[in-house]
Amino acid sequence: MLDRYIKPPYRQIYLEKEMKVSFKSKMVFTFTTIGGIFVADLLITILNKYIMTLDKFLDPHLVTIIGMIVVLALFYILVSNIEKISNWGVRTFVKIGRRYLGRSLGLYAILIVLAFAIFSGYYWAWFDRIFPLEIRDWAIKLFKTAVLTF
Repeated sequence: MLDRYIKPPYRQIYLEKEMKVSFKSKMVFTFTTIGGIFVADLLITILNKYIMTLDKFLDPHLVTIIGMIVVLALFYILVSNIEKISNWGVRTFVKIGRRYLGRSLGLYAILIVLAFAIFSGYYWAWFDRIFPLEIRDWAIKLFKTAVLTF
């Protein structure tokens, strides 16, 4: 659509300028998009976990309908707004990372923290165990054995 309004000699220059996006921006946008998909699935997994507890109080047919409506509504909202959510995530995380740790280091630290949070959420949803607490217990056990051996 834009091609009609830009004359041919300028069209190539305009398109070349528009296509130059840094590798870091592409990586962050890709990560936030993938993270958004994981978060959507994680939310649905957690909601399904709680919806399945309703079968003690409600008819299983009604619980199934409630679950289907919740999944449909959540996916509709997230899929229709995934680009807006990703752009918001990029702006927010770059701003936080830049403020506290510097531009590049802060960005990578925020991405690692988000990946760890998503992993911990899946770990809890699937196995009913809290991953950061397991790491803490492992570190305490390792520290005790290291202190006792010296």
